[in-house]
Amino acid sequence: MKEDNGPKITSCLMLAANLKTPVSLSSVFESGDLKDTGIEYDSHITILYAANKNLDIDDVRRSIRNISGNVFNKLLDEKDEMEYSAPVLDLFELGNFENDSGYVVLKMKPECEWFDILSTLNSGLMKEFNITSDFSNYIPHLTLAELEPGITEKYLNNKSLKLILGGSMIHFEDLIISYSKEGDKEYDVHNITTHHAVDRFFRIRELRKEAIE
Repeated sequence: MKEDNGPKITSCLMLAANLKTPVSLSSVFESGDLKDTGIEYDSHITILYAANKNLDIDDVRRSIRNISGNVFNKLLDEKDEMEYSAPVLDLFELGNFENDSGYVVLKMKPECEWFDILSTLNSGLMKEFNITSDFSNYIPHLTLAELEPGITEKYLNNKSLKLILGGSMIHFEDLIISYSKEGDKEYDVHNITTHHAVDRFFRIRELRKEAIE
């Protein structure tokens, strides 16, 4: 772990994902309900959130290899991409979180094999880097949109959203890590693996452009 005498750095390890929806989520979420990030086009599952810890990429890479066994080894070796694709609702169910904002999310089903894989990696990394969490349980999830607080419930039974998700696919791509300074909403993202880095960059840019248009 890097030592830094400047502003505190928070690290966030994520599994990048390609959420393929038949139509844009902007057709469902009302613009007046959105807050800050709004619709999340940079789809990912947070594996580890390390508040005020500047984690070194090489240290993280070694720890993932030791904890996850064969699950991520080929991915880390850059030999094979993650050949995993599935209907979204096979792995996730629609849910929400509430704090200063409201979040409509896809929560991974506990019976899904990936739930155990990601939970094991999360707990192993927390122990490895001496990280504590404000949450009692780790719930792998994909954020769909950040909303104003108190209005997420109206989307949990939205027929259009459920129809879209019913026709959507999820493909796990690369391991990435972001770094942000204390009190700063901006963050830098670094690729730990790069199988889909270029495709992902242009895909996200196009999705955001389409939403604006």
